[in-house]
Amino acid sequence: MSDPIFEPEAAPPPKRPLPTALWVGLGCGVLFLASLGTCAGLGLYGAHKMVSGSRAEWTDFVEVANHLGSDATTAAEYRTHPALSQAYPTEKDFVGAVRLWRPHLGPVPTQMPSMFGGGLTYQASYKNGSSHVVIGYHLPSHAMLVGTWTNHKLSDLQLEQ
Repeated sequence: MSDPIFEPEAAPPPKRPLPTALWVGLGCGVLFLASLGTCAGLGLYGAHKMVSGSRAEWTDFVEVANHLGSDATTAAEYRTHPALSQAYPTEKDFVGAVRLWRPHLGPVPTQMPSMFGGGLTYQASYKNGSSHVVIGYHLPSHAMLVGTWTNHKLSDLQLEQ
C-alpha cells in the first residue's frame, strides 16, 4: 500500500470586511444610546433638584396653613411674612380674607405629597435674578390653597374654589 499523498488544505477564503454602512449604523446606535442616557439622567437630576428645592417652601406652606385657624394666629402669620403686604396691604385685610376661607380650610399633611396625583401643584420660575415659586394644595373641601414665594419669601396666599 502506498501512503496517500497529503495535499495541504486550501487556504481559507479571506474574511470580508464589514460593510461601511454597518459601522456607521453601529456608531449612530451607540451615540443614540449615550444621548438617551444623558437626557434621562439630566431629567432625573432636574426633577430631584425641583423636589428638594420645594421642600423649604412646603414646610413654610404647612406652617402657614396650620396657623390660619384663628384670627390671632392668622395675624401672627401676617406679621411673620411681611411680603404678604404685596397682596394684602393691611393685617386686617389678610385676616378678613382668611376668615372667609375658614369653612373651606382643612388639614395639610406635613409630608409633601406627590406632584403626580397627590393633590399638589408646583411651579417655579427664575427671571432676572428673582425666583418665583407657586405651591397649590387641594384641600378635602375641593378648594385649593395657593401660596406664592418671591425670592423665598411668602408674598401671596389665596384660596381658589
